Amino acid sequence: MCHWTLDPVDRDATLANKALHRTPPDCRVLIEIACIRSPEDLLTVKRAYCSLYNHSLEEDVASRTTGDIRKGLMCDPTNEYLTALHTVIECIQDPKKHYVKERQWS
Repeated sequence: MCHWTLDPVDRDATLANKALHRTPPDCRVLIEIACIRSPEDLLTVKRAYCSLYNHSLEEDVASRTTGDIRKGLMCDPTNEYLTALHTVIECIQDPKKHYVKERQWS
């Protein structure tokens, strides 16, 4: 049974892909991955996602989401939820740059 178990990076990439392919996409999974993983882990998840699905995680998030998630890509500074969502998306896009900056503020 151990041979069927994915390592954490591949598991996160698979969960992200399955979440993005639901109708509507389950963005809670993406937010959880972005919030609990370190910058290095996020980079390896992005690499694993690209390796497994031949797409970048950021492009799939941008193309498969609508509503608040899509607005979060643009960021509305007057809306706290969208600002937080934008921060999570930035952390996914460039973890080393944004994750450390956000951790300093919290």
